[in-house]
Amino acid sequence: MKSRAGKRFGENLRELRLSRKLTQEELAAEIGIASNSLSKLERGINSPSGKNIDRIADFFGVDLGVLFLDRSSFGSNQKAIQMTASEELREAYMSFCRKYGIEIRIESDESKN
Repeated sequence: MKSRAGKRFGENLRELRLSRKLTQEELAAEIGIASNSLSKLERGINSPSGKNIDRIADFFGVDLGVLFLDRSSFGSNQKAIQMTASEELREAYMSFCRKYGIEIRIESDESKN
């Protein structure tokens, strides 16, 4: 079953790959995975492993959170983009940490005052 995060990841991965004018086979070879695995990632069928997320983010030179953002709903309002990005990054990060058993602690802005 496709998850929303997996679908977003796949869409962003495909967009990044196409921006570099790479085929799935070329990108798969660059990051060290099978091309059919990359195809399944792009279609949101499989979830990426932490190792593959790191490889992909490193290859494209992006923060790993960017790979999970839903940019299709942003519109043109920069403030809305920043707020959505912050919320989605936080959710993606928390989900990633829970999946891999990483302990997290989130502090609210109010606790800093």
